[in-house]
Amino acid sequence: MWEETFGSGFGDDYVTDAAVVDGDGLIVTGFASGEDGLTDLWTRRYAADGTELWTSRVPMGVKFTIWPLGPGLVVTPEHAVVSWARPKDGMFPEWLVALPLTGGEPSWTVEYPGSGGTIYALAREPGGDLMLAGKQGEALMVRRVTSTGEGVWSSDACTGMNGRDVAIDSQGDVVVIGDGPGGTGTNIRLCKFSPEGELRWGKDIDGGFGADRGYSVAIDASDRIVAGGAMMSEVQVADPWLAIFSP
Repeated sequence: MWEETFGSGFGDDYVTDAAVVDGDGLIVTGFASGEDGLTDLWTRRYAADGTELWTSRVPMGVKFTIWPLGPGLVVTPEHAVVSWARPKDGMFPEWLVALPLTGGEPSWTVEYPGSGGTIYALAREPGGDLMLAGKQGEALMVRRVTSTGEGVWSSDACTGMNGRDVAIDSQGDVVVIGDGPGGTGTNIRLCKFSPEGELRWGKDIDGGFGADRGYSVAIDASDRIVAGGAMMSEVQVADPWLAIFSP
């Protein structure tokens, strides 16, 4: 129906996440190069016909040369909440930015102190709280925060280094997927938490031939867990990996 290519003219630009808003509109987020040579957190809203409604560029104060999954994005009734991290006082705290759905400057920003944090993914539970998945230092980090970013609980009980996606089932349980060190390189990590932050179970998934990584997780209508990622083959080629687990 429509297509657009965005280019800042100052370097590499990436769209890394998208969400539907108001039934047929679209919000996308990613990174854009700035005139100063540094990277901006870039978000844009489109109408259903592809008309650009607004664009937000929030300076990050650093130039990214490696583009992992992220920033993450979730839409609430009032905001597009975008996540990543940015340097501050020699640290690299996890970072949330809430952009009004009508456009304009951020309504609020929140930083979660730490030396090396990143929020890769977000999900919204029916009551309005947000679930965040990412890393803090060398640990896979899961957080529950309010709709305005105040902490409810956090946990690094899912052994690993990176939480790359998060989903919430019909019971309010939280499922996170990511990866961490394993016996033959990097293994996929899949964990489930209670709504209160208790680790229900964790899985260490090792294909046996090298670096395996978990990238995406979703919950189907029966609360089964649909997990996706990449698994190294015997010939050292990363193959797509898909699995479905019972609740």
